[in-house]
Amino acid sequence: MDFMLVSSSGSININREAEMTVIKKGFSFLNINDDFYIGEMALLNVGTNKQAISTDIISYLTEYFEPYNETLFNLLGYKIDW
Repeated sequence: MDFMLVSSSGSININREAEMTVIKKGFSFLNINDDFYIGEMALLNVGTNKQAISTDIISYLTEYFEPYNETLFNLLGYKIDW
């Protein structure tokens, strides 16, 4: 059987407590002892391309991926707001 853990990037970098909630969920998924120590976390590989994306492209991509996202959301049992 295959397994997959899905977590929204919006649940990271809110605050340390929220980050640890997501990390502990990942630990549980991977069967890692939840008292494993995580040191300081820093943002890495942060994109620098901050150009605006045209609404036409956003609309196209949203429409294109909609059926795939719906399938994923049905499997997860919840929606991700991306």
